[in-house]
Amino acid sequence: MYLIAMENSYSEELRRKLESGEISQGLYDEIMKRWGSQESKTEEEKEQFSENDQAREGTTSISGSGHLSNVISEILKISGSGHVSGYVDVDTMKVSGSGHVEGNISVSGELETSGSLASGGSIKAGSIDSSGSLKAQSIKAENIDSSGSLRVDGDIEAQTMDISGSCVAENVVCDDFECSGMLKAKTLKGSGVEISGGIRVDSVECDSFYMSIDTSTNRNTIGKLICTEAKIETRRRFFKSSVEIDELVCKEADLESVKAKKVVGDEVVVGNGCEIDYVEARVLKTSGDAVIREKKILE
Repeated sequence: MYLIAMENSYSEELRRKLESGEISQGLYDEIMKRWGSQESKTEEEKEQFSENDQAREGTTSISGSGHLSNVISEILKISGSGHVSGYVDVDTMKVSGSGHVEGNISVSGELETSGSLASGGSIKAGSIDSSGSLKAQSIKAENIDSSGSLRVDGDIEAQTMDISGSCVAENVVCDDFECSGMLKAKTLKGSGVEISGGIRVDSVECDSFYMSIDTSTNRNTIGKLICTEAKIETRRRFFKSSVEIDELVCKEADLESVKAKKVVGDEVVVGNGCEIDYVEARVLKTSGDAVIREKKILE
């Protein structure tokens, strides 16, 4: 019931942002399509997460080495080496050792892991706090805070994400996304995106994009960036760091240390460290040692 209430609350918040103009209709439709509804669950999920409507009671613990089949409990704790051959359906799950679940994991409250947790299926949780290693086929949660290693074969869907470690996924859909670690994905979609670490993403679509370029040796790359406003700046100007973008489409852009093939926008500011092959804008301003090889000013 918690997950149903969580999804309803999230849907209402997205509707409010759409009506107030904070997010576009296209972004709203995309998030709602991916988030889905309780009624859209497959029969397999319903069977696994509501088997016999068994009540969650008590605490299940593994402090040494243990093997379990299906776990339906109020709390599941793994502080040793634990293996679950079936699924997990609990209110709270804590892993400080090594845990492996062959099936899906459903946690109505908080999933906390400071050790290693791997799921052969999907993970659905109210919130996830991971400082260790977390692997799954897909993840859906309201809030995700990861300072360790997060690896997902498929999609990650969340309302808020804070990544200070490494995150690898196919697609990420998140309303508010912050990354001071390293993100590798095919697509990233959300309302607000803030990057102060590294990024390698084929496509980013959001309302607001902010990046403070790190001084690390990571190669930052974005295939296509579509947003309402973009601000990219360097953290320390005496270091030569940059982000490579194939195409940037926006209304407003304030850029530093960007190497881009094409930039299209209404108001574009191209500053220090920028090398751009082609800029198309209604208002274009340049400063510092910016290089623009070709430009077109729209009427």
